[in-house]
Amino acid sequence: MIKKFKKKYNKVRNIVRKETRARAASKQQHIAKSVKDNPKVFWKFVNSKTKTKKAIGDLHILDSTEKDTIITSDQEKANVFSEYFASVFTDEPLVNIPILKNIMPENSLSNIQFTTDHISKELNKLNINKSCGPDNIHPRVLKEPSPVICDT
Repeated sequence: MIKKFKKKYNKVRNIVRKETRARAASKQQHIAKSVKDNPKVFWKFVNSKTKTKKAIGDLHILDSTEKDTIITSDQEKANVFSEYFASVFTDEPLVNIPILKNIMPENSLSNIQFTTDHISKELNKLNINKSCGPDNIHPRVLKEPSPVICDT
């Protein structure tokens, strides 16, 4: 009698397991397809799969007396890494740096004109889900006030 129930239980369990795995795979496919349009959903999924939320675990270092010390606070960890990187990188003298002449090329563009329509079009192309560029200005800061900036 018990074998009969166990067999029935195993069949139902396997059906449920198959269905949950299929749904999970479907959800992952959906996330993968929408990664370009909505990267936040992708990163939320990735972060949910990490085992620990701590970025850097406790550090075990040897202090000046060769005693093992455990560093737990973020500020102390930052100081330890800062000291280490400062000791590894070399400090070169600024004596032999060449001075470059400020010479414009002969075929340089001397007259460039921008229209507000062109600027507005380029600002609207910005993806607000991307990080800052080399100017350290977030795309959202430029895109959202573009109607005011371009007076359109």
